Amino acid sequence: MKNRPLVILWLLLMAAIIIWFQFIYDIDSSVIACQEGIFTGKVTRITSGKLGVNYVLEDTLLQGEKKVRVGKMLCTTKDSEKYDVKVGNIVRIKGTYSNFSKPTNPGGFHEQLYYKSQDYVGKIQIQDIIIVNNKYDRLPEYLRELRDFFSARLSKVMNSEDAGIMSAMILGDKTLLDKDIKELFESAGISHILAISGLHISLIGMGLFNFLRKYLIKMQYAAIFTVTFLLLYGELTGFPVATTRAVLMMVIAMLGKTVGKYYDPLSAIALSGIFTLINEPLQLFQCGFQLSYASVLGILLFDEAIKRLEIENIIAKTIIQGLALFLTTFPIICWYYFEICPYSVIINMLVLPLMSLLVGVGFIGCICLIFNSMLAEFILSTAHFILKYYKLICHGVNYLPYNKIIIGRPNVVFMVIYYGLILAVIGVFLVDYNRKKLSGLAGLAILIFFFAKPKYGFVYIQGDVGQGDMEVIICDNRTFLIDGGSTSKKNIAENVIEPVLKFYGRDRIDEVFITHGDEDHTSGLIEMLDKGEKRDIRICRVGLPGIENKDKNYLALEEKIRRENISIDYICRKDTLRISDQLTFDCLHPRIDFPWKEPNDYSLTFMINYKNYRILTTGDLEVNGEEDVLESMENSPMSVDILKVGHHGSKSSTSDAFLAYFSPKYAFASAGVNNRYGHPARDVVDRIKSFGTFFLNTAESGAIIVSEENRRLNIKTMLEK
Repeated sequence: MKNRPLVILWLLLMAAIIIWFQFIYDIDSSVIACQEGIFTGKVTRITSGKLGVNYVLEDTLLQGEKKVRVGKMLCTTKDSEKYDVKVGNIVRIKGTYSNFSKPTNPGGFHEQLYYKSQDYVGKIQIQDIIIVNNKYDRLPEYLRELRDFFSARLSKVMNSEDAGIMSAMILGDKTLLDKDIKELFESAGISHILAISGLHISLIGMGLFNFLRKYLIKMQYAAIFTVTFLLLYGELTGFPVATTRAVLMMVIAMLGKTVGKYYDPLSAIALSGIFTLINEPLQLFQCGFQLSYASVLGILLFDEAIKRLEIENIIAKTIIQGLALFLTTFPIICWYYFEICPYSVIINMLVLPLMSLLVGVGFIGCICLIFNSMLAEFILSTAHFILKYYKLICHGVNYLPYNKIIIGRPNVVFMVIYYGLILAVIGVFLVDYNRKKLSGLAGLAILIFFFAKPKYGFVYIQGDVGQGDMEVIICDNRTFLIDGGSTSKKNIAENVIEPVLKFYGRDRIDEVFITHGDEDHTSGLIEMLDKGEKRDIRICRVGLPGIENKDKNYLALEEKIRRENISIDYICRKDTLRISDQLTFDCLHPRIDFPWKEPNDYSLTFMINYKNYRILTTGDLEVNGEEDVLESMENSPMSVDILKVGHHGSKSSTSDAFLAYFSPKYAFASAGVNNRYGHPARDVVDRIKSFGTFFLNTAESGAIIVSEENRRLNIKTMLEK
């Protein structure tokens, strides 16, 4: 390290950014307080999306009595043909402004942090664009047109799946990428081939440099030409983080060759990291930055081990490099994706040897598209067979046992200890090669690997599903779901239920309790059932209200569950599910012969008892059902810690009598933002608060997470103010 001051400087810079982010930086500091407005700025980038066109607007001014400089904006339009805008144009945009969103559920995507890391302030939905100045930047505009040209031509000479993969790999354009292919590659642990990574840049850069130096021009000129080409290529692809790192490292290597200086890859990666973080410090907290630098550092450090051991066998080298990638990126993958593919090391060994050929074929094929489409199609046919081989491997993995292990998000302490042990193993190997120390540290590293999966005592999550309902109960190794549906959010299982469960390391639901058959309580379960064997989360049992009179939604759901060979429990009043000595579910409603008028009336109602805490969940229970519950209660009024308010807080629920009997300390309502029903009703909220109950609404707070800490319930929300 003494001979690598850049590495030390990089480490200090990262430490300073972490402190600044935790104690000084306010992520909401630059939020604009407006909904609609007129914005003027310079278009610096244009990309075509699946839903329209995206424009990056910089040096943006918000028009008004006074012009206010607001910074970088992401502007989107659904009309791709209407505006003839070019890179470099000064434009005036009329549109609706909105802030980037924060995650409202555990495991959700932090859109705000992602875009803030790229210096965006907010986003604008375009209503109209007026070009103020027709002058444009010729080189960036030419590169944009070239990228669009290649994407369009690839779609003509290749099938849609292959065109999407090659467009992502070569052009950095994922617009055409098929969702199923993306998920297939991610599940097998080879999604890195879908991005322009250091491997791509190294293959292209070194291939071009060696060709020019050997056959055409002197080394110095070959280096200058290669550097210029790589910078233009980076601009064409939009310079994502991995590309920026790889291009900078390649530029440093080329300069070293030109002036005859030794190239130190560790110093080069540190310099590229310093450059990136000075420009965009929040990139430190992004998955792309972390995976890119961790994987390269792992390979560089383990390469030293290969040299020390004098390993020449290519298979042994490949295995060590694969292990290096896995070991150094494993906690990061778990942090962001919550799961790993244990076969990814082997899969990468089968995939990576053909990457050189695939990238080369793709690159040459794209160049040929300019001159001769038939020649390009012939060349790119090789890529088709390689990609078919890749897809075959990925599909084959799906048939292997334990092909996906859901770990959950590891805690920070685990990550610090894990990386500390990895560095200690490498340090002992490189500095003081002592077999006993090495074996001991390696053993500890392997041992802690098995503690990556976080453990939880008791957690209750009132999920934010928009206009719908979802409660998750976790107790030790058991997991339960009460409802799971929405009428305001699509794909609720994929976007909310599964990420929440994976975040907590859950690969199965012991039982799903459906309170009644309405869509806003069942759509997520139906979505999971429709996946069949492709379900990531196993459903062991489903509990339904034990009633005699069943409506059509109930019967349809019942039939769907049976077709999936999932056991059904019919639960009614006085049934008790004893999960453990500390956790029970007591059913308060419905009774089997309850004469319901609306499906809401027969909502399955539970008193969840954990130790000496009580949580009352009511589905869409309204006053008719509440009265039936109260009539059945034999004991004197009781106090519950948490009440899940019935029917999203509608006027027809949560009566005075119900509140007086149960005297909840906290009340949670699950409702969508600005929903058309006006849930929760103002009268109901006031009524709840009049009993001294603390009220929370998922539309305002996001998911509500309840856990036991220090022998008391701790309540926090995803959108804490």
